Amino acid sequence: MLPVLATGSALIFASGAEANTITPHFASWLSGVSITYDVVHSSGELHPGDGVTIYDIGGWDGTGVTVPAGWSASSALSGFNWGVTDPTVDDASLYNLTLMYTGSTVQTLSSTSFLSFVVPTSSTSLTVDGWTSMDHDLGTIPIVGDGPLGTPHRDTIVVTAAVPDGGATVALLGASLVSLAGFRRRMIK
Repeated sequence: MLPVLATGSALIFASGAEANTITPHFASWLSGVSITYDVVHSSGELHPGDGVTIYDIGGWDGTGVTVPAGWSASSALSGFNWGVTDPTVDDASLYNLTLMYTGSTVQTLSSTSFLSFVVPTSSTSLTVDGWTSMDHDLGTIPIVGDGPLGTPHRDTIVVTAAVPDGGATVALLGASLVSLAGFRRRMIK
């Protein structure tokens, strides 16, 4: 269970789970404005091109992500799964966020945090979806860059929920039912 701290319209979750991988962590959410993630590389080697994909971020148009130096962000409706088979259920109507490391190769012997990947979103609610990642195993110390490709990982994370369509679907359904009722009345007469 994640501890929760809410202040005004900001919501903050804390999580201590880490693995030998690049692991995204939900950092905070400002309803209707943004969701923020931190990325932790707990041990091994981090090579340019290693990264993580967070699936199905609601209320995000696939643009405007703020990333720290040494990282890039991209979006797609079908997620880059880092070699994970059956990564997660991927909703093709919601953008996936891929964060890719672009810095120089480093060895990490203990957790290294990369802070504040900020995603703009119009969503006013949260849900849980999946993520996948890939990095490199630790190679020979102190040689940097000789670690083999690691095992791909997957898990779940808090994301913003899909934004409702403002009732257009319900209105269309209602109009259809009214039309059918009128048609039925004409047929009975």
